[in-house]
Amino acid sequence: MHSRPQSRRSRPLVLVVTAAAIILVLVGACSKVRADDDLSSGAVRRFDRFLDDHPWVARDLQRDPTLANDDRYLDEHRSLREFLEEYPGVRRELRQDPYAVLRRAHRVEREQRRDREITRDEMQRFDRFLRDHPGVAYDLRADPSLVNSRGYLGDHPAFRDFLHDHAALRQELQDNPYAFVRRWERYAHRADHPDTKGAGHR
Repeated sequence: MHSRPQSRRSRPLVLVVTAAAIILVLVGACSKVRADDDLSSGAVRRFDRFLDDHPWVARDLQRDPTLANDDRYLDEHRSLREFLEEYPGVRRELRQDPYAVLRRAHRVEREQRRDREITRDEMQRFDRFLRDHPGVAYDLRADPSLVNSRGYLGDHPAFRDFLHDHAALRQELQDNPYAFVRRWERYAHRADHPDTKGAGHR
């Protein structure tokens, strides 16, 4: 006869336990979503670093992102195939939407570029190095893409060591060799002709 009131008294406890269980499930689900987002962001950052190290692949994918899913292209570019095998998350995202992955990689690159804005002092050091090594300056004027040539850097250890010691310069130069060399040429021209600063180009 007394069991019914006891059941009514236990209802609030049951409701509290049930609510707590639901909250834990929701928190776990949200944590999983955040973890998935972090994994996705990390995958894009790794892919962006790969493209930085392989500018010829980056140029091809900029023209046609679907090449990342082309078996013939992957056979001709083993480094990309091996990267995708090592990071299946990147491969999965590229298969789902290669254009979206490339857009995200470009956003990451723009953010990193803002973080590594080249200062006047760094440009001055680069200019000083090229003035001390006129052969390298001549070569870069003729073909800025040499900064991404392992053979050229191997033949010019002083230039290779300079780039190693100046990471921000190296990254910007290797990412955008033609634009960076043109920027250096404008800087060098202003340095040689200080009277033109007022009408100089940025």
